[in-house]
Order: sequence, then structure tokens, then C-alpha cells
Amino acid sequence: KFVHNNNNNNNRLSTDQIRFSQALGREEEEDIWYDPLLVSSSADRRPVLAGNWKLNPSTFPEAVDLLKLLRGNFINHDRIENSNSEVVIFPPFPYLYTALDLLEGTGIKVGAQNVGLKSSGAFTGEVSASMIRSLGCDYAMLGHSERRVLYEETDDIINEKMKLCLDQPNLQVILCIGETLEEYENELLETVVTMQVKKGLKDITAEDVSERITIAYEPVW
Repeated sequence: KFVHNNNNNNNRLSTDQIRFSQALGREEEEDIWYDPLLVSSSADRRPVLAGNWKLNPSTFPEAVDLLKLLRGNFINHDRIENSNSEVVIFPPFPYLYTALDLLEGTGIKVGAQNVGLKSSGAFTGEVSASMIRSLGCDYAMLGHSERRVLYEETDDIINEKMKLCLDQPNLQVILCIGETLEEYENELLETVVTMQVKKGLKDITAEDVSERITIAYEPVW
């Protein structure tokens, strides 16, 4: 699940640490706390510490600065490989290649925030699962709440994208699920997330679920 740690004053960060947390996906706000996303995985796999950059930063030079900051903190590959977690960042599409280049040898994985619903063809503006995999991405994120709400992506659409990702060799998928505040207040949490999991994983093999899919619980409130 996504774990948000923002209630402990001991987690207050220095300026460099704040920029580091931003590089892992924490958006800037008046009070900034170390709040990466901790995603639980199956018992025989390492937990995934994932940072979603969303639509940030605004310019390429800013992205390079954040990537260099990450590289400086994780240049010792063993620091991640021998840890209990796998670290992944999800920059916007234009920064993926540079992220892969600058983070090579650090142990940090790079993933895409979304993939298109088709493999190829006349679909202007789309990016396919095969494109991100051939670029070198190890992960794809599907079903994020903002994709579900703002772009009206249904569980069926997410399921189709899931299958396209799993067609790519060794591409890992993070499936985001979670209820809205209204659903939570109406005690529909279990109903909503159960349906999202069932529909999102429809026709997916148990082997793929066990070895290539991480489910991230991300309540929308």
C-alpha cells in the first residue's frame, strides 16, 4: 500500500533532503515532509519504494538537476541491491531516456506513468508499452486515480493496458487501486477495491500476478 508519513516532526528535512524527496515524487508545498510512496508486494519479492513525478518538473534542466541529485545519493549500487526495497521513479515521458541514462549503475529503476491502449497505429499522442520497454523502462504504472478520474479510464481499459504491458518481456506493472472519500464514508472501501482488483486482473495468469504485478493501494482522499 501507499504509506504517507506526515505526522512526525522528526521527519522534517534539510533543503537537500527536501529536493531529494521531490525527486522521488513528493510535490512541493508549504510544509514538505519526506513522503515517498511505499508499495507492498508479494511475500517473496522486495517491497517497492516508488516516486511518481506526475507533471513535474516543468522544464528539462530541472529534471536533470533532480536526476543528478538522485544519482549522487545512490551511486553506490550495493546500497539499493542489498536493501529490503526496490526503488523506482516515474518521470514524465520526455524525461524517461535521460533518467535511464543518468541513473544507470545506481540500482534505481525507471518506469512510465501510463501506457497507451494500442500497440501501434494512427493514435496521435499515445505511447505504447513496447515503446517504453524498448527504451529500457522496467516498470509501468496503471490505474492511477488521476487517470481514472480526469481521463475516465475504466477498469476494463486498465485491464487491456495491463495485458499489453505483460506482453512485453520483463516489464513490471504497478496497478493502482483505491476508493474516493465519498465511497469511504459510505463504507464501500472493500467493495470498490475488490472490484478494481478483479477487473484489473481479469484473464491475467497467477504467475504474472505473483511475479510481475504490484498492487498499490492509493485512497483518493
